[in-house]
Amino acid sequence: MRKLSFLMLVLGFPLPASATERSATIAGSVRNAAGVPQMGAAVEVLGAASQTLRVFTDSKGQYFATGLLPGIYSLKVSAPSFLPTIREKIDLHSGSPTYCGWMGIELSHERRTALLIPAGCAHGFLTLEDEAEVFYMMGEVFHPEAAAGVRWNDPAFGIEWPLAPTTMADRDASWPDFVR
Repeated sequence: MRKLSFLMLVLGFPLPASATERSATIAGSVRNAAGVPQMGAAVEVLGAASQTLRVFTDSKGQYFATGLLPGIYSLKVSAPSFLPTIREKIDLHSGSPTYCGWMGIELSHERRTALLIPAGCAHGFLTLEDEAEVFYMMGEVFHPEAAAGVRWNDPAFGIEWPLAPTTMADRDASWPDFVR
């Protein structure tokens, strides 16, 4: 049997103001020992009280488990011809070290990179060149009344941007401080 390895990213994010509870996403990728993405691997998210969510990796080996409530989770990743891999004690509580965490990814045309952001996950963009084009696709029609957000320089997140933005929508610049 061969062994699978997987990368996990945990993002806590605020939901629209109408939501009464906070929710989180566990996302990552599954690759074999040689670093090749594994399409169709089963990723089971195991929570308290026998709650289980099962998702599968896409053609790039990526998975997204969304809408998770605060708690402690385990991940079990399995695929045909590979030994199952288990990651335990993934803490999605607001006091955990990953809560309000952030990550930065530089996308480029030359490297042909793209990024899939799960629905409801806070995100922002900063172009590093004057003539950059950003293609932004959404899974459904935009509803402005349901929009929520966080400010780019909110101290709750401590994001280290490579440059200060020079142009920004008034709405994006005026979100209030995020309350932990």
